[in-house]
Amino acid sequence: MKGDAKRDYLPTFSYHQPYWPYFKLINDYFARASYVCSQGKYYADLLLLHSISSAWATYSPIKGKDPSSLPNKYNNLFVNLMENLLSLHWDFDLGDEIIMERHGKVEAGKMRIGKMLYKTVIVPPSLNWSRRTYLLLKDFLESGGTVIFMGEKPKLIDGRESGDEWNSLIYHPNVKSIKFDIRLLDEALKQILPKQISILDEEGNEVRDIYVNHRVDGSQHIFFLANTNRETTHRVRIILLQQGRVEEWNLFDGSIEEVAVLDEGEKTVIDTVFPPAGSRVFVINTKERAKMRSGEAEILSKKVVKLSELWKFKRLHPNVLVLDKGQYSLDGKEWSEVKPIWKIRHEVWGIAGLQIYKGIQPWVLRAKGIKPKKITVHLKIEFKSEIVGKRVYFVIEKPEIWNLSVNGEKVPTLTEEWQWDRQFGKIDISEFIKIGRNEILLSCIYDLDTPIEDMYLVGDFGVKKLSDTEYILTEEPKFLKNGDWTSQGYYFYSGTIVYEGNFVLKELFKRVLIHLPDAKGCLFLISVNDAKPLPICWNPLEVDVTDRVRKGRNKLRITVVSTLRNTFGPLHHVKGDLTFVGPGSFIDEDNWIDSYQLVPYGLIRGAEVIIFQ
Repeated sequence: MKGDAKRDYLPTFSYHQPYWPYFKLINDYFARASYVCSQGKYYADLLLLHSISSAWATYSPIKGKDPSSLPNKYNNLFVNLMENLLSLHWDFDLGDEIIMERHGKVEAGKMRIGKMLYKTVIVPPSLNWSRRTYLLLKDFLESGGTVIFMGEKPKLIDGRESGDEWNSLIYHPNVKSIKFDIRLLDEALKQILPKQISILDEEGNEVRDIYVNHRVDGSQHIFFLANTNRETTHRVRIILLQQGRVEEWNLFDGSIEEVAVLDEGEKTVIDTVFPPAGSRVFVINTKERAKMRSGEAEILSKKVVKLSELWKFKRLHPNVLVLDKGQYSLDGKEWSEVKPIWKIRHEVWGIAGLQIYKGIQPWVLRAKGIKPKKITVHLKIEFKSEIVGKRVYFVIEKPEIWNLSVNGEKVPTLTEEWQWDRQFGKIDISEFIKIGRNEILLSCIYDLDTPIEDMYLVGDFGVKKLSDTEYILTEEPKFLKNGDWTSQGYYFYSGTIVYEGNFVLKELFKRVLIHLPDAKGCLFLISVNDAKPLPICWNPLEVDVTDRVRKGRNKLRITVVSTLRNTFGPLHHVKGDLTFVGPGSFIDEDNWIDSYQLVPYGLIRGAEVIIFQ
């Protein structure tokens, strides 16, 4: 994380992160998902031809970036068609003309491409196709296959006018020609192909947020389903064409559970719920009998018990105050105005005669024999404190190259202690802190890899906000309340906090959940009565603790694990929490704002016990 590395397309996945000890959880999920989605072969009896040759035939460099250009029109229609097929749960492959030319042929009314066979072909809105594609479509139709033309019909073959060739094909009795209307396409496909899977809401409409990957491995049909909506929970009815024993494979913990299903008209019916961005895997073995259930599932009464808004807590990492502005001098006497550290870094780089080498790695410059002017750079950083006697450390990159004084007292910088990254030295300055204004002075001989970077105070203290641009060291709170922990003394904290509380059960119930409404963090761990913590990594933010609770008082610990965001930023971008972060996001002059843009962490709306009986 030294130097620009900490800004080089975040995040860093390494020991720097507070969630690093738990990183195995998400990797195991992806490993299981990769395994599931690579078993057997992908199922598709529908081929969607890829219309890129229409874009080639209409491309003009003059209108290359014009949104209304013909290539963009064909692209937008094609993408729209793909997205709608996915959302309507039709399994399909893309037909690439070059691959089809080499590997495509017609067999007994089906289009074969390599090992795959397709019963129906869709021709999207298009202008041009190759001669080989045209002939394949013609042979496919003559052998009994079905082709659906959507929207604009092609007129060219290999980029040339085709005369009546396309018309003779389009009017073939096995062709369905429809407008570019997804509802018409859905109806046409239902008349031609058996629907392998439907995912329906309570009104009987396809839930278009949920996408499906359908694979076949011997007698097993494997369905990976994912809710692409990050906000909406979907309660659905899944109707599968296949019949047999159904299992749900849990990608999070690796468990496998048999699912009781309904049998409706020789189809398999599964009722389930998809939380926001949730995924499920169902596997049907057609050689084994299903476990059946009759009628509706058992309905349990539900009661929600909200817990206390006040929590005991333990902070597992040092608290943080970011020092990201200061002054610089070349003689230790005349000082610049107070400015962001990144601006000081850029100005000193220029003063050292290196402006023309901006963006080139220091090791490259050193290899070419390029050296900066010999200058000594002095830095002055100020902060305020209303406490003394607490453990406070100063964190700086490459501490050994700096001369350091705190409030006029020289402080040695050789240290074996570090924070976040082993290149970030951690220097104890506890005894030098005073009430009020504190001054840190630094100096060193400037070199290519001198890290003029943000600095930090870490330790056993709280942080209080004086204004949008100024914070002060203060006492830590004795308790945390429901809500964002940043405003309770942990504005720049990048670590883990354990909330401690309890709840009482007057009797034991059929099912007991711990739910964290609107909690903010990278992940959460729930421990009841000192049992092994149960991780929560995504919605729904709840965990089943039925086998861990007891009658009477129950001890509850909720661990909230954060990220490095509120320490390393970007902390000053006018748009706040960016969805895309690159090196420029930290030094964006046009979007810079002096106030600190932080994100919330903690039990925003507390925790609750959900009881079913």
